[in-house]
Amino acid sequence: MRARAAGRLRGGRGPPTRAKPQALVDALKPRCGDADSVSKFQELMLSSLPDGCKKNMELCFGTGGGKLSLSVGGKAMGAVASKPLCQAFAGIYCDRNAVCKLADVDDDDDAAGK
Repeated sequence: MRARAAGRLRGGRGPPTRAKPQALVDALKPRCGDADSVSKFQELMLSSLPDGCKKNMELCFGTGGGKLSLSVGGKAMGAVASKPLCQAFAGIYCDRNAVCKLADVDDDDDAAGK
């Protein structure tokens, strides 16, 4: 049984930036052999965040059902169906070259939006 990956990112202090969305795409590229899906995910990120990632903006990601989904501020923005993309996203936080390790999220806290 494979674990599903989910993550929550929050915009930092300072002016809106495109750095976080682009950093995610840059981290996906070497981990995913499905360049078309990475490109679709990049388009989803750019269309969902036209002004970049603003202060305290919450981005949520999920990999259930073989789709990498994105919601912004609690609003579902879309998903890209690709198992290799989902595995690559999980790898950003879980593989030996992880950019950082994800903390465990309690399902009760996740459902409550904490």
